[in-house]
Amino acid sequence: MHQNFQNSWRNIREGRFWCIIGAAFSHSNAAHIFMNLFSFYFLAPPIVHLIGNTSFLALYFLGGIACSTFSLLLNQSVKKRDGYSHGASGAIFAVMSFFACVSPNTTFLIFGVIPMPAWACVSAFFVWDGFSTLTDRASIIDGAGHVGGVVAGVLYYIVKRRLLF
Repeated sequence: MHQNFQNSWRNIREGRFWCIIGAAFSHSNAAHIFMNLFSFYFLAPPIVHLIGNTSFLALYFLGGIACSTFSLLLNQSVKKRDGYSHGASGAIFAVMSFFACVSPNTTFLIFGVIPMPAWACVSAFFVWDGFSTLTDRASIIDGAGHVGGVVAGVLYYIVKRRLLF
């Protein structure tokens, strides 16, 4: 998994470019995949219904690629490390931020319990992950990847809005 499904500069230097997208499908343990699938289960169906399967896949893959790219660049420039990363979080953050742009006042339940408007939830995650990326050098959570996912979702919304809405 380390060589074929984790995003890292080492894998890129060694020609394993598929890791940029493959990382969005790999997880380190059951809790990691459960949290991502839990979020995906509630976020994906309404967005698929709104934009269709093909556009949804484009959003997901764009989120995964943005997550990996932000992770590579920010981990190298800010944390001064290679920054091995993996997980669907960045792609799911792209879906979440797209959802929040489409319906900003929809109530999200953080961890399935805490109610919050979609715009506030995504904004809070964006600020938290951005701050932790810049200040917390020891975190195992790839905040840079989450930031990349949020940015991808918002940009996708801006492009789609011009085409659909």
